[in-house]
Amino acid sequence: MGVVIYRALVGGLMLIAGAIGLCAAQATTPATPRDPVRAIVAAFADHAIVALGDGDHGNVQSHDLRLRLIRDPAFRAVARDIVVEFGNSRHQAVIDRYIRGETVRQDDLRRVWEDTAQANPVWDVPVYADFYRAVREVNATLPPDKRLRVILGDVPFDWDGVRTLADYRRQPQRDDAVTADIIRRQVLAKGRRALLIFGEMHLLRQPFARADTPDARPYSIVTLLEARGTRVFSIYTNALVDVAPLQPDIADWSAPALAMLAGTPLGAAPLSAFNPYAPGAPSDPARAVAMARQFDAMIYLGPQSSMRSSMPSPALCRDQPYLQRRFFRMTLLGMARMVDMARQYCAATGAPVAE
Repeated sequence: MGVVIYRALVGGLMLIAGAIGLCAAQATTPATPRDPVRAIVAAFADHAIVALGDGDHGNVQSHDLRLRLIRDPAFRAVARDIVVEFGNSRHQAVIDRYIRGETVRQDDLRRVWEDTAQANPVWDVPVYADFYRAVREVNATLPPDKRLRVILGDVPFDWDGVRTLADYRRQPQRDDAVTADIIRRQVLAKGRRALLIFGEMHLLRQPFARADTPDARPYSIVTLLEARGTRVFSIYTNALVDVAPLQPDIADWSAPALAMLAGTPLGAAPLSAFNPYAPGAPSDPARAVAMARQFDAMIYLGPQSSMRSSMPSPALCRDQPYLQRRFFRMTLLGMARMVDMARQYCAATGAPVAE
């Protein structure tokens, strides 16, 4: 029995390697750089949804590109809805008022990104609050019927009702099906188009089984939308690795740039070449799927050495109620290492750290 399993495993790996080799052999045309804003605008001509990967969460260059996009009149001429991962849909009314220019208490506004189903502080870095502020500023220059709308795409999680792990599990869990349903109701049913800003693992056309993640599902936002006939233009934002080894002339590109993946060396490379942290074992077939079968295009933000990350404001380290909430949530879900890292960061700022 062990020999049979071994031979089956080896045979499977050889098929995967052969598929990658075939794709590489067919990839004879180097990818070429395009202006990302112009390319995204053009994609809306025949796609109702353009899905733009967030890249490495908190990446500053990715954030700068998003700001450039929403400030461009050409973008607003083709799409005015933006669906984001970094907002709890339970607080949609709050963000609606804020981006309309109304006065919103800061404590209420912060709950939009602080109270997502994510227990960790991934969205608490300044770039996400800055994005909402930028939309508000853009809308202040536009008539009401031309304004952007931000649609919060995370599940309607209620942390106020969570005291125990059992309470947490009774809340809506993270699920791409929830986001797909929000898009159908809030965008597609109204005959509108939207920019979708989510982490790339939510945009895969061949998702991971991700048995190591309890709330994972065998589908993604993109697969759910496309299964119902909606065309999605999906973009991987590269912020994790240098891609010049896959195509050397990329080192000479001006960043940011968008490159189509089909028929290129970039598209022939496996997802694992772009995201070494992708879940699943190194031998997982989904990790070996060619990038062109997962995404339509890639955003090049520059060499890895130039990447910058947004860091939590030191003011948060002096906000004891905030720290107590965040530490409680992470501790509840077994994130002791992340709590220690947060304490170390705050200690380095010279701020007192809540117990």
